Amino acid sequence: MQQTVMAMNDADGVGEEASAFLFKLATGERIDGTLRQGSLHGRCTIINEDSSPLHEADYLSGKLHGESRHYLNGRLVGLQHYAMGQLDGPSQSFDAAGNVVCQVFYAAGQLEGPAQWFQEGVLIREGSFHRGLPEGEWHHYDEGGRRLESMTYQQGLLHGPACRYGADGELAAKRLYQGGKPQAPWAPVSREDAGPQGSRLERWLRGGS
Repeated sequence: MQQTVMAMNDADGVGEEASAFLFKLATGERIDGTLRQGSLHGRCTIINEDSSPLHEADYLSGKLHGESRHYLNGRLVGLQHYAMGQLDGPSQSFDAAGNVVCQVFYAAGQLEGPAQWFQEGVLIREGSFHRGLPEGEWHHYDEGGRRLESMTYQQGLLHGPACRYGADGELAAKRLYQGGKPQAPWAPVSREDAGPQGSRLERWLRGGS
């Protein structure tokens, strides 16, 4: 199914031909959108066989520009923002209950600004990025919201004090980093056990569990 419509150029009032299309895939999904001068332009939607949305995104001259929404079984699981093909602005993912799982920000395709991770609505990690790299203070919490660790990053490397906290919320151990390298072992500063060598937050940021 294809039909031709006319779109007006707001700048000069000149009509530009745009083609609205509906394309059915062999798997049953449908793609509904608009082409202008051969490129995707405006809202494009991928629709499941049961008519529920799979993906909705805005385009400008063939590039993602504006909101992009991802769905699973009819529920929203991802929401991103783009500017001329690059991630730009807030980006969120959601769990089955609709709670935010991850919330970060992008600028010109790179992570920039505050970042937060949640488990069943409870904040478990938070920090900041600058030009795609961890920067400044990062904090790690348990499922009950109790702070477990705090670490400091500079240009993506651990730099400065790192702290662990006991069950009572008091400082339990400290360690100093410079340029990503520990300057000494974890040093307990209270009766609380400082835990095994290797921070949970440090392992997570390096891709571990």
